[in-house]
Amino acid sequence: MVMVGILPQYPLILAVFVAFCGVALIVYGIVWPSGYPGLEQRRLSHEGIRQTALTELWRSGVSGNISVVNFGDGLGLAVTSSVEKGSVLLTVPEELSLSVDRPRSCVRPEDMTSGMWSSGMWPGWAIGASLSCKVERMLVRAVARKEASRLTGLLSLLVMERRAAQEEGKATAAAQIVLEVLPGVGWQSENGLFAMDPEELRVLGAGTSLESWREIATNETTQAHAFMRQELEKLLGEEISLDEVQWAYMMLHSYGHWPEGGQALAAAAEGLELPGQVLFLWPLLLARPTPDANYAVIVRHDKAHQRYELLAPRNMAVGDEVLFSDPRLGDASALCFRGLWLTARHRARLRLNVLPADRRDPKSQPILAKYGCGTVPLSLFVKAERRVDPLFLSCMRMLALAGNATRLQLAEQRGWTEDWPETAPLDQRTEAAAAEMAVEALQQALERLSSSSAEARQRFGSDTLV
Repeated sequence: MVMVGILPQYPLILAVFVAFCGVALIVYGIVWPSGYPGLEQRRLSHEGIRQTALTELWRSGVSGNISVVNFGDGLGLAVTSSVEKGSVLLTVPEELSLSVDRPRSCVRPEDMTSGMWSSGMWPGWAIGASLSCKVERMLVRAVARKEASRLTGLLSLLVMERRAAQEEGKATAAAQIVLEVLPGVGWQSENGLFAMDPEELRVLGAGTSLESWREIATNETTQAHAFMRQELEKLLGEEISLDEVQWAYMMLHSYGHWPEGGQALAAAAEGLELPGQVLFLWPLLLARPTPDANYAVIVRHDKAHQRYELLAPRNMAVGDEVLFSDPRLGDASALCFRGLWLTARHRARLRLNVLPADRRDPKSQPILAKYGCGTVPLSLFVKAERRVDPLFLSCMRMLALAGNATRLQLAEQRGWTEDWPETAPLDQRTEAAAAEMAVEALQQALERLSSSSAEARQRFGSDTLV
């Protein structure tokens, strides 16, 4: 408490800024800028493929006012007319989503709409639709009975979709063209998580978002591959390779759309878990992700009309980009699942040992969880910027109140969280307690990161790590 005593009246920002600088220097220091040879030429060829894919999506029942746009730093989707916040940007039939809640290829002829007949959009495989339906029914049943995880079911579906797209006439035109936007199977052997040297990853990932990712991904893809070999191969009569499963794994982690409240959901999710609320819609494979929920489309499921509606998150002008939500997007996920280095706007996930559960009032936990501050250890996504991350500051203040649920509830009722994650200091005592917790947690993180950084220098010296 000596340090806290010599700080100004509200010491949290000053104290945390000093500690945060040390953490940031190490966390973001492991990411090196990397050139991308032939990027512009590849982008031009992909623009034509994306335009064709969007045209096929229109024919398949998607509707809205969007177009493919080259933003200079990449390709994405943009609105073609001004819209107000909450307006529907895009409607997507349920059939154009990846889901294990029901077999969506099993549509009876009498249930086919006139639009589906005229567009030639047969659900599933146009030739051998019974096989597609049989596979989906098996997967839905296996997931419902907990014989397979939801992730295994989704990986199996994506592998099947990719295989169908490789054979003329066995996939919908929309799925076939959209899948061409994605890298091919085999790409993951030279890019991303499965291409990294396990020993380098162990050393460099200690104390960061990367820690344990390789082990988790290997276990999950191995389990899914074993399931597919046992259940799918006997239906297909063909072998399924581990490369296919690893490719599907990276695509799911790259293009999953998280719902409203995704920041708290992602912070609470263990490891690389993809919660059941994460959606996979074909049109969003043409869009780019954002970790900022204020700029990501809001997805609403219209069960009565069997479609998804994508809503504008704010008032949007012509040319504004349509983005999907990925609260995990940062240096680690970009490297692991997209094979890219971030050269700006660094973002990382920190796990901090702050206020153990036995020192919290149990009645405080629902409020902590509501604002993404309830996990033990505390899991937060922080950005590299000139000021201390506001979410981190606010969580420290909230945790300082967590020993007394009445005080925390009263603060919320009085509007203290209205501008979350921005909050104001409550009082000198709470601010001092928050500062002490923050500095202690960041000091532990700094010591752990410093240790791994020293080991990296000892092992690799001045070698270039790729």
